[in-house]
Amino acid sequence: MDPIFPPGTPQELAYTPAYKLNKTTDLIFLGLITPKRNGTINPSILQQTHDCFLNLSDILQPLGPNAKVIKVTRLMTDASEIWNSHPEFIRYFGDALPTSTLIQVPSCSEPEARIELEVWAAVPRGEGESLEPRVRSMGPDGAPLAVSVHSHASLGFAKGSSGNAAGQGVVTELNAALDAIDQRVSEARGSFVKFALLLTDMRSWKACREVVVNRYKGQTLVIVPIAVPNVQQQGASIEVEGTFVASTEANDTAEAGSPRRGDLLAASGQPAIPVFVGGMALDTYKFKPYSSVAAQTKMALENIETILKASGCNWNDVIKTRWYITDIKEWPQIEEAALAIFGRPLPSPTVVEVSALVKQGIRVEPDIWANVMRPNH
Repeated sequence: MDPIFPPGTPQELAYTPAYKLNKTTDLIFLGLITPKRNGTINPSILQQTHDCFLNLSDILQPLGPNAKVIKVTRLMTDASEIWNSHPEFIRYFGDALPTSTLIQVPSCSEPEARIELEVWAAVPRGEGESLEPRVRSMGPDGAPLAVSVHSHASLGFAKGSSGNAAGQGVVTELNAALDAIDQRVSEARGSFVKFALLLTDMRSWKACREVVVNRYKGQTLVIVPIAVPNVQQQGASIEVEGTFVASTEANDTAEAGSPRRGDLLAASGQPAIPVFVGGMALDTYKFKPYSSVAAQTKMALENIETILKASGCNWNDVIKTRWYITDIKEWPQIEEAALAIFGRPLPSPTVVEVSALVKQGIRVEPDIWANVMRPNH
């Protein structure tokens, strides 16, 4: 679990730019972390953040003292509250900050919640431990809260939309999306470890969760709902991002993953402002974002390229992308600008429309996972 700080990393940056996980490490996928504690939610954003971290500690406790959070997406109903919430973030993590992305969502899974967390962690592997995905923490209803995979396992990603079922009700749409994902994962001879559900109406979350739990009963997977204003498919109310462990014998395709040939890189989402320019971190937010969303995309990807170079890899090594954007209609321009930089089809892209990002005027923030290649590995 090596932190990556590229040249030019500003002082007092509120996150670690990236973490590299070697073969002695397990990657942990966690379910949604909410601020509900003992059946109640405190109205204070500071206390809600504190309670999120108490719940996170409860889930990580069975993994032992060496478990470490490496990546967090903060789902907040008001992005401007980040600095009111941040003292608890610093208090919990201290100097060992994770990679971090902030998005403003229309709502949280709990109506009174103002912050929830999507979390990935890592823990050293025990000698002789199984290479298969396994449940590391279980909820009171028998659904997994934390699932581990070997960091050098062959991770795969698949996206499912409702297709012809769009507009026929969220449960029908969800089952259609899961049918599509199941087919792709079956071809890769894979096993699921996580579903992220993009929901245009968070009131459907409980019904959707019940569908997934019943359909995949006994499987080692966690579920994270994310409220979005819109999904990519017009007229639909849900999309699904699936993460799975693929057979190393499966075909090497963008959606079936590829065999691990090195360490796994978890990078922080990068805003469309210059980050790695030295100085103080707060000064970077004085930069006025470009008016063109294509120029913003290029700027954000320049930040990610700096992280990739410092980690010993390049665009060809990226295996997964998420794109947080403030207007789903701008995706074609963002995609065109990104394709010019990647020079190949975007690896396993998931487009997540958000209400706002970390700074007013920023309209795109990409988030990536990559392989750190090793010669003769």
